[in-house]
Amino acid sequence: DGLRALALFSSLKALCLRDSPVYDGDPGAGLDTLNTDERSFMALSTLTSLTDLRLDYTAIVMGDEALHAMSTLTALQTLSLNNVCHEDFSGIGGVGMKAVAALTTLADLDIGENELIDVEVSALSTLVNLTSLNLGDCHILTDAGIHSLSTLSALTFLN
Repeated sequence: DGLRALALFSSLKALCLRDSPVYDGDPGAGLDTLNTDERSFMALSTLTSLTDLRLDYTAIVMGDEALHAMSTLTALQTLSLNNVCHEDFSGIGGVGMKAVAALTTLADLDIGENELIDVEVSALSTLVNLTSLNLGDCHILTDAGIHSLSTLSALTFLN
């Protein structure tokens, strides 16, 4: 059943669900649709071998609880959550950003096109291994939020 079935692939290193369509309840829908509720997303937290997770432009509902469950992905080096907000979900919240910040092995993080505020972005200041950060089109973010990232000395790319 969608994302929960992916939990069977315990050795999976990379998972890209970019542009995955939403499961609308149609029993005739093909395999290319995913059940995108928060509980289904939490099933991904069992994929502890993942080093690369790309969920950009999906309609997966990732509330703070689901993002907190991602803290088990301790091998994760690349995470893309670009434009995960949609009509029923406004994006990554404060608790969710703290959960992302707990992923200390991250080198590449894409959280662009989300409704992030300064205090949420400041949680990322602990990601000392981060070399690439995309905050493009985060229109609510101000200079103060960017300034809070000045401790990221390994950062070589910032958008």
